[in-house]
Amino acid sequence: MKPNDQAVRLKSELMDRWAPHLTLIGDFHSHTYENLAEVRDIRGFEFSDADEASFLDDDFLWERANDQPIMLAMTICKLARVHEKHAAETIRSNIAYFDVGEFRFWLNAAVGFLDASGSRRCTGNRPSNVKLRIDSRFYNYSRDRLVVATRALISSPSPMGA
Repeated sequence: MKPNDQAVRLKSELMDRWAPHLTLIGDFHSHTYENLAEVRDIRGFEFSDADEASFLDDDFLWERANDQPIMLAMTICKLARVHEKHAAETIRSNIAYFDVGEFRFWLNAAVGFLDASGSRRCTGNRPSNVKLRIDSRFYNYSRDRLVVATRALISSPSPMGA
């Protein structure tokens, strides 16, 4: 998917109107895959080269975040079965994963910064001082399922005739 340059401006204006006390400090996007094998085969939980290039080139975002923006990517895939889990786990200090129902989610975080010459850099997919902690009382029970709207559900007639 190609990034939309106007999307970040729209999100920023929405934040200015609804929560003027908050500041846009980063980018959040998702990577979706069919199954766990596909994610593992291509390390789909990592930032792509296009993700990093778009992040480094986003003048508006860097300006709004005082040259220290954050990039978050949420990778999502459906699992073949529900895994009982009692906490998020980490792959690296900046990547955590957890299951909700029959889906696995990875959250990857990177921070932008200016190097000594003033060039934009990003912690990206390398080990860094970025620490992502998901401290919650989270449980994914073996019989848990998410209700996901599908085209068939949306297009089927309502039992109420509405």
